[in-house]
Amino acid sequence: MTFKADRVARYKKNTRSRFLEHASGAEKAARAQTENSEIKNAAVQGNYTIQIASYRALEDAAEQVAYLKSKGFAVYRSMGRIDNTVWHRVRTGAFESRRAAEKKLVKLKQQDLDGIIIKKE
Repeated sequence: MTFKADRVARYKKNTRSRFLEHASGAEKAARAQTENSEIKNAAVQGNYTIQIASYRALEDAAEQVAYLKSKGFAVYRSMGRIDNTVWHRVRTGAFESRRAAEKKLVKLKQQDLDGIIIKKE
């Protein structure tokens, strides 16, 4: 990815500490429920999507999704398992054709985001 590592690390630290300082138990539960519904409500139409990142830690993926959403990107999380390891993927879009996904990827790269086109399972 082309994100500046220090910028992302600072964002993660600040976002997490602010949330944890002020969140009640109910707010934390609501956040977890919202995060779980993001996975269920991921775009289901279209054969292709663009994967921006993949993390072993759910928390890292959720923070990346929040960061990208705050910057105006329409992203979602999905989960997959490879060799008994769970991966939390950050993705955007649902495209009917590879060509449409390629056009979107060009636009993402113009905004300093990299990704790969994935044919949905």
